Amino acid sequence: MNASDTDRALTSIGDLLLAEADCYDHMEKVDEAVALYEKAAAVYPHPFMARYRACNALTNSGNYDAAIEKCSQASAEDPTQWGRIRYWASLYGGQQA
Repeated sequence: MNASDTDRALTSIGDLLLAEADCYDHMEKVDEAVALYEKAAAVYPHPFMARYRACNALTNSGNYDAAIEKCSQASAEDPTQWGRIRYWASLYGGQQA
């Protein structure tokens, strides 16, 4: 297996974990969803989306301190996405990030 095959396999596994996490999030089982988002982030070559979705799940459940931590991790993974995180922070935090 070469490097690109490994990346594709890890991305596929991450996609499956994200889908499962999204199901738990829709059932309002946030702890389970966040745990699966973290597993997805651990296998993804670029884990921004997994951490961002964990941030959203935590924000939607009112767990703002944990959401801020996940958003910070997401922005560290992909600083080009900072605008999206800044937008959410302004909506839920009432402040500009």
